Amino acid sequence: MDGGTTIWLRSLTLEEARNAVARFFPIALAESGETVKSKTWREERLSALLSGTFDGLLVSPAMAHRLCRLAAEPDIEMGSNQQDGGWAFRKASARSAF
Repeated sequence: MDGGTTIWLRSLTLEEARNAVARFFPIALAESGETVKSKTWREERLSALLSGTFDGLLVSPAMAHRLCRLAAEPDIEMGSNQQDGGWAFRKASARSAF
């Protein structure tokens, strides 16, 4: 070993993940400087994150953090993808989902 430290992060339970998202999403909004969007917009974003669609990703602390950051960005559209039954994130000015 090279003298470094290895830290293993465990996956969250689904309940832990949803609680963490509910607590972190308002922080991500504040950090993004989002003040223009309505309360309804914010509630819809959080509801989408907690809808069950992202459950497989939310149990990873890093992915839960990233999804909150994406959902908090006002220039990123977040919409239901009817073909896949999932959600798509895309820049408001771009046509392709990422």
